[in-house]
Amino acid sequence: MKPDLEFVTRLEVNISGAVEIGPNQNGLYRKVVPIIGGSFSGPRLNGTILDHGADWNFTRPGGLVEEISARYTLKTDDGALIMISNTGLRRFTPEQAAAGFDFSRETGNFTSWYYRSAPAFETASERYKWMTESLFICNIVPPERPQQALIEVYEVL
Repeated sequence: MKPDLEFVTRLEVNISGAVEIGPNQNGLYRKVVPIIGGSFSGPRLNGTILDHGADWNFTRPGGLVEEISARYTLKTDDGALIMISNTGLRRFTPEQAAAGFDFSRETGNFTSWYYRSAPAFETASERYKWMTESLFICNIVPPERPQQALIEVYEVL
């Protein structure tokens, strides 16, 4: 049986300038992108993103695949805290890589955009326990403004 997806929420994550670490001993180009707040809204989950956390990502040798590894905290409108650990991939075409990864809405070419992730959630809240008992996937969509990540969260049914 083929799984279905149910839309849960859309995260509007505010980020600040990346800290460029550079290539490591394995040839991976590492950077850290601070997460400084935001909000989320949808049919099953609404609230704010706390202003701590980061995406510790790296670009693989060759520069065409970036692996994300973000951890931060959501605060629901009813006060529950939910930690998210989000891992995923962003894949570039050679043309996008040559253009310097410019993905602003004004200049970005999104025809071959591939940016997906698989979040895991932790919470002490009984109301949101269901989030710790299901699998989720995310579609990361082109940002509406600089210094933003837009993430659509779907539960796999």
